[in-house]
Amino acid sequence: KTERKRNNVILSNQHIHMVREILNIDSLSSTELKQIEIITKSCINNDLKEALGWSYFASAKIYQSINQPEVALEYLKLSQSGKTKIDIPNINLMFAELYSQTGEHQKSNSLLESILQSKSEKSTLQTQLLFVENLIALQKFDEAIDSLKKLQFRKISKEEEVEIINKIAICYISTNQIEEGIEAYQKAISITEKSNEKNNFRQRSKLKRSFSKTLKSKNRYKEDVTLINE
Repeated sequence: KTERKRNNVILSNQHIHMVREILNIDSLSSTELKQIEIITKSCINNDLKEALGWSYFASAKIYQSINQPEVALEYLKLSQSGKTKIDIPNINLMFAELYSQTGEHQKSNSLLESILQSKSEKSTLQTQLLFVENLIALQKFDEAIDSLKKLQFRKISKEEEVEIINKIAICYISTNQIEEGIEAYQKAISITEKSNEKNNFRQRSKLKRSFSKTLKSKNRYKEDVTLINE
């Protein structure tokens, strides 16, 4: 029995090692999905509970990477259920991302609130922006504007500043504060025009697309034509 248990531990560690090798790949794709399916089956057949938890987690990462958040969420829940539960750093952030991607914005923000309030974790700008994107999706535009204005005081790059101002512009337009929205949009555009960053043209195009979409949603076609063609 001891021998079998020892062999089981060795086998489990081998499977966990294989999963971690997959997780080290920069851009996960459906190629890795085939590999992880084989590992998952082997974990189930050999009753390797910890390795199975890791395998489920890797499946979640892959499905998130190939834009199937609903499937990813189910696998992430499996990695945290019962005897397969494994300890993963920032697991709540991944849950928050997936809830946001599947349209459960309130659920996502409930998790993000505890992450943002935690003294032990220094929240990244991306975490803060995800919180704001959820507020916008929930049409809580005034709360979103307040959060975005606070973010402007952080040490941020020009690209990040443009992203924040663009979101402020969208919130203003969405609450019929058209002049303020246009002013914010023009400020964001002028930053990209002055910037020497390589991707400023790409960012400017993205900026115009998102602002145009917001103007059209409020039937502001005249402003859309004037501003977007500037």
